[in-house]
Amino acid sequence: MRKQKRRGLIYGLMALVLAILTGFLFTSRIDALQRQIGDMQQVVVVKTAIAPRTLITADMLETRSIPRAYAHPSYIQSMSDVVNQRVAVVSLTPDMILRQNDVAPTSGLNDGTRAISIGVNPVSVSVDKVVGGSRVDVIVSYETSEQTLDHQETKTKRTRTLLSDVEVLEVAGAPITRPKAKIDTGSSGNTTNQSSSTGLGIFGSNSDTSGTGNSDTSLNTPYGLRDKVVIVTLKVKPEDAQLLAYQDTFATDIRLSLRRSDDREIKPLSPTNEEDFR
Repeated sequence: MRKQKRRGLIYGLMALVLAILTGFLFTSRIDALQRQIGDMQQVVVVKTAIAPRTLITADMLETRSIPRAYAHPSYIQSMSDVVNQRVAVVSLTPDMILRQNDVAPTSGLNDGTRAISIGVNPVSVSVDKVVGGSRVDVIVSYETSEQTLDHQETKTKRTRTLLSDVEVLEVAGAPITRPKAKIDTGSSGNTTNQSSSTGLGIFGSNSDTSGTGNSDTSLNTPYGLRDKVVIVTLKVKPEDAQLLAYQDTFATDIRLSLRRSDDREIKPLSPTNEEDFR
């Protein structure tokens, strides 16, 4: 009888030690996974199916937490950002994480804000990178004139951050090509391909000065791609919309720099000039 009690005690102690060891290993594994995943971020999830153009109410949504490392910049983080707005042209299914482009673009405008569409360099809008809901900096490049110490006017190229922490409402998708119109040059009978804009625009100069009627924007423009752009709609203040309209007409290049969704810091930056590389 004593042997059975002793054996039972030994088995009980072994089971207790194994249970403690298993719990320790399990806890250590969970802690390691949490350290690997990092912080959590709240996102808005669709609770019930929602048809296109439907007015969104709070009972249609719920919030969940996901690892910040896997959170896309376009994920909506607060229900208050979308309640009483309308769904875009897509149907929303249950358990779907709500993105900014799932909401009709004009619904995202508050009092005192404007939506303006501009053409940006396709290189700066990588696939599935800059989308509706992203926050970006708008960087423009242009030619300007300045006076030297001996009061001589000289032309220079300049790049600067025009706007910081701007919300993207919508990205059109595939790049579009600017149409070219043939213009009669007069008595010579020759025609030349010109853009409809008198300014450089984001495509740069597109006129043919040889009189041959041929024009290659990839050869006679100073920056990047000028014959194609991606149309992006931005949410800005009225005065910033005016700045963007001007730069969209006369700048030689407009690019977007993607920001992290929780990064709202605005740092003043000095323009980069052609002389900085000499």
